[in-house]
Amino acid sequence: MAAEREHQDELPQGSSIDHQEASTSEAISQITNLTRLVEELTKKHNDQQSHMENITAENQILKSQLMALNSQATYSYYYNPYVGYSSGASAGGW
Repeated sequence: MAAEREHQDELPQGSSIDHQEASTSEAISQITNLTRLVEELTKKHNDQQSHMENITAENQILKSQLMALNSQATYSYYYNPYVGYSSGASAGGW
């Protein structure tokens, strides 16, 4: 305690306060920078998540379209308007 008091006596008046203010200012600056970084990363994450949701929705639409096309192709292959359902071996149905 006495050594601390001697050290404070050696410092010019107000320098301890100036040092504390500088440390506080530096800490605030770092917190501000970290807050800004967190906000940027959160925005990027949200943008990526939104993009992935859009891709998932587009994939679902494409899957539905593919299933519809596949259903049409299967139906036209197995259904002959002249004879009804067939294995596709009958060419003309006559």
